[in-house]
Amino acid sequence: MIVQDAYAAGFFDGEGCVAVVVRSRSEKEISLVVTIGQLDNTPLDFLAKNYGGKVNRHAKKYKDEIVYVYSWCLYGENALSFMRTVRPYLICKAEEVDAALKFPISSWKKNHFCEPLPEGVRDQRVLVMDELRDIRKRKKDESRTKVMQ
Repeated sequence: MIVQDAYAAGFFDGEGCVAVVVRSRSEKEISLVVTIGQLDNTPLDFLAKNYGGKVNRHAKKYKDEIVYVYSWCLYGENALSFMRTVRPYLICKAEEVDAALKFPISSWKKNHFCEPLPEGVRDQRVLVMDELRDIRKRKKDESRTKVMQ
């Protein structure tokens, strides 16, 4: 398992994304998502088999031809479980994952779409979303500074 987890961590560290997304205009559904996009579905199928989630295929037009792009996605508790597993091996995304691991899971389910998230849960999820945004902005600014030097 250690080699498998290290491989998954390296792949996620280089190609993955962790985000908190607002899925409705009324901000009733705020979700944690881990995703990796790739032209080759083989490593994504490996991740889905070993960590759960789903691999989706999307057709994209590129230079007058159709190209298939694959994405692997995990949400909520599954995303948290994956991040806890790979965290010891992360380098680039370690800070983002540390922030994302603060994402609160509640008993609130999608079928309660008419009800708002409990206030404390919603507020904590927004704080995690803001922290992830701030980390990415800082890293982008640091990267620009390095290029200009």
